[in-house]
Amino acid sequence: MDEEEVHIAIGKNFRKEKANILWAAANFPRATIVLIHVHWPSKWMPFMGGKLLYKFADEKEKEMHRGRETEAMVKMLSQYKSLCDDTREVRAHYLTHDDILTGVVNLVKKLKVKRIVIGSRNMSKKAVLRKCSQVWVVINGKYLSTRYSFSKEHNCTSGNI
Repeated sequence: MDEEEVHIAIGKNFRKEKANILWAAANFPRATIVLIHVHWPSKWMPFMGGKLLYKFADEKEKEMHRGRETEAMVKMLSQYKSLCDDTREVRAHYLTHDDILTGVVNLVKKLKVKRIVIGSRNMSKKAVLRKCSQVWVVINGKYLSTRYSFSKEHNCTSGNI
């Protein structure tokens, strides 16, 4: 099998994602690991000991809040990248989107993903993922199934993100 890159769709749950990343690293020893993450921006932000709906905050507060969210996400991606050994190339791509599944599909199209490890059966059923990728479903580091693309060519086109 030609092992150039394996993409891993990751979320915020470090324990679950750690197991999936380690599974992929063990099962694709020569592949470059590419982490893909869709950041779902919060609709609420902290305000005077409570929470305020994001749309009611002023622009300066919104900008500061989104900056803190982005910093936390980048820190999380760095933690995930550090799980892999130093001899392996590891990259990370992220996208901010209100719908996680649509965001993953957009990243799959944009990056022209051929192989992806995901931790959700529902996501593996998405038609675009089946058409564009070999999909390995791994939950908590345990392999469940593989879905293969039957088309010989990669039919996905890059979308606007």
